Amino acid sequence: MKILDHFSESESKTKNNEDVIGFSEIDENTSAVWVIDGGSSVADKNYIDSENGDINWFANSISRKLRAYSQIHKNYVDVLQNTIDDVKSEYVNCVGSLQNVPKYAWPIAAMTWVKFTKMNNGSQLVEQIDLGDCSSIFRSDNSVWQIRPPAENLVENAIRSKIASMPKKKSGNDDEKRNTLIDGLRARREEQHSFETPTIIGFNSKNINKIPYRRKIIHTDKIEFLLCSDGFFRLVDLFKKYSAHELIEKVSKIGSEKLVRELRNIEMDDKDCHTYPRLKISDDVAVIFGVMN
Repeated sequence: MKILDHFSESESKTKNNEDVIGFSEIDENTSAVWVIDGGSSVADKNYIDSENGDINWFANSISRKLRAYSQIHKNYVDVLQNTIDDVKSEYVNCVGSLQNVPKYAWPIAAMTWVKFTKMNNGSQLVEQIDLGDCSSIFRSDNSVWQIRPPAENLVENAIRSKIASMPKKKSGNDDEKRNTLIDGLRARREEQHSFETPTIIGFNSKNINKIPYRRKIIHTDKIEFLLCSDGFFRLVDLFKKYSAHELIEKVSKIGSEKLVRELRNIEMDDKDCHTYPRLKISDDVAVIFGVMN
């Protein structure tokens, strides 16, 4: 595996980036790559990392453990279970007990993890796990295909609609909007942490083998790959600037940092979020692009 380009950036200069990329050369035939999108905190305070923030700590801790356990285990179930259990243990050691922290304040993240294995017949086995709404695009000599799990955005859509219906110049309107957003997202966080089978990366390592968004593909050609958080994928699904095919082509030609500058310009031109309805003006981004021969 060869990494050709990668870039990450916070949504603003006043906070740390909570989106992380990582990769690991496991052995001469096997490599893994991943992107992690830390879920924006809706807690009243940071419980374990007052300097960098709990979500930054969580996303980077998950990435470090993924790298370590990808070297040890071949099965994704073992990799993810050990990763989640280790990070949960570190968190509990800091806070004493999960019961000491409101469930909505527990850290959370989306993740896409891909492993490439060279097979004896010269083809490649591509294994992928998706938890949450990160995106992946693959390109070979003959085709381009995009894999993105269906995101459960019904709650966020309802919050967005409620905020949009509020009078634009009502006194105290900004506080009302903020409270509506926080209350809705806190309810969503508690729901996500309560699912029997995980749909995101949190503290639940049970039923990892039942994750609905996992796949295996055998491919015979060279494969280029692009993994990114949803902040970068806004160029495709929100702003409609590029198709998935065009996005991976653009990254290969001009690099991801220039595309992030283009993304930020679009976001700043629509600060009121009216042209492109969204909960946040800007979002953290992380993207990694490479090739598996």
